[in-house]
Amino acid sequence: MKPPRTGRTVYYTRDADTQLTATERAELATLKRRPIDLSDIPEMTIDQTWVMTGAGDCLGLALERARREQRTTASAQEKAPA
Repeated sequence: MKPPRTGRTVYYTRDADTQLTATERAELATLKRRPIDLSDIPEMTIDQTWVMTGAGDCLGLALERARREQRTTASAQEKAPA
């Protein structure tokens, strides 16, 4: 097994009876206003998307149809002369 690249997850537990300091409240408020950066997440194709669906779930059927359509479109484009 390879060693982890990012290190270990660190957990902190706060006592329930301690109050946040003014600095901690300000830091949390700053985090709430900051947008989440999603630029480093690669795009996913429909085949890479997974959804837990139950038996006869309409979403599961719709995803399967979309996958089939994407595959047939891609294979038709590969076979078409340029």
